[in-house]
Amino acid sequence: MKREYRDHQGREWFALHVRTGEERDVALAVYGLGDADSLLPVEHYTTRGQERERILMPGYVFVGCVMNADMWQRLRHLRGVLRILGEPYEAIPEEQMTAVMALYWHGVQGTQVVRQNGVTEGGPLLEVTHTITCADARQGVITVALDLPGGMREVTMHATFRPEAGGTSEENFI
Repeated sequence: MKREYRDHQGREWFALHVRTGEERDVALAVYGLGDADSLLPVEHYTTRGQERERILMPGYVFVGCVMNADMWQRLRHLRGVLRILGEPYEAIPEEQMTAVMALYWHGVQGTQVVRQNGVTEGGPLLEVTHTITCADARQGVITVALDLPGGMREVTMHATFRPEAGGTSEENFI
């Protein structure tokens, strides 16, 4: 049996599948409900001297609330929401929500995954089970497969690569 994640306020967390490009609007609308909280994992990074931001999981907004029939209907009918993942009132399992929270804190704290000699040594991935599917040292990004709401998903995020002594080829990083 999967254990649901509960935050320090006793709320369970649910995943909303939303129209791509409307994630921020939905996240703000959730706050407007008054008795719910929203979470949108966003990454801040610098490229070519410019500060940038991107949503790590396009099409998804996470909601913390005490779920009942009224809340279910209010969430389901927010503009931009396509559906609520899972069975009615089925909260996100603890392991999956831990991965979502790791991605969220990655963006909030501006941390980057640190890879050295093919081993993850720092960043949010230390907390969760993951598989690295692609590591591109030239672009400074990695793609990881994570068990997230809705199934296994690949997420691309920025990373800092440190080569092993005497080597600089990309094979050292995967």
